[in-house]
Amino acid sequence: MNCSKSAQLALILIPCCREKRISNPGVEAPPIQGVVPLRESLIDHIIKTPELAKRAENQEGILNHEAPRTPARELYCGKLFRACRQALFEKHPSIHILVVSALYGLTGLGENLRQYELTMSDKLWDGRLIYQFWENTGLSGALRQYIRDYDISCVWSLLPDTQKAPYHRVFRQFWLNPDGAKCYRVKVFLDNGASAGQGCGKKRGEWLNQIISTNPALLLCEPKLLPQKFPNIPGFRFDYVQA
Repeated sequence: MNCSKSAQLALILIPCCREKRISNPGVEAPPIQGVVPLRESLIDHIIKTPELAKRAENQEGILNHEAPRTPARELYCGKLFRACRQALFEKHPSIHILVVSALYGLTGLGENLRQYELTMSDKLWDGRLIYQFWENTGLSGALRQYIRDYDISCVWSLLPDTQKAPYHRVFRQFWLNPDGAKCYRVKVFLDNGASAGQGCGKKRGEWLNQIISTNPALLLCEPKLLPQKFPNIPGFRFDYVQA
């Protein structure tokens, strides 16, 4: 099956994770346009929030200008990232992958980042949760601009949307008005129809690895053309819904 057209590009959004590993910096990749001022504003809020500012990872990382930096594709090493590691290091002209980070907002896989400890459900000094900061300060605008700049036609959200991990809702304004881009979410279920629960992240990573390593053109297809079952991911099925 080949659904690609020469002018089409797909964008995959994946969440950051708590597990991180510091390594040598790579060739510097620029930040996503428009996110640096938002990051600086968030760091100012973190400094004003003692519970967040005193965390060792933040003291040694984002609040230390001398801290080492690691490419995003290597910094994050949680279950999802381990499951899709092959996909993160392969290069496909038609596929873009961005990380949605509680601290960095949006980052490409090649941007060098400092370590940190922050979640989308952490609370700032002014009462806002981190995801609300990103939603209110316009991260949707940065995503929208990226999609325009690269003429993205399909956006796939592998982002969780739970009370503890409200990543998907950061872009609520974009999902309501995606400017013509086709936007889909990947949901994971057990074969009996029950939710995969805490295993969703890893399985979404396996899904991404499976798609990109076998037929990345599927990411330019209508969801009804994508398989729900994969021989290499037994016991699970995948549903595709409008974001």
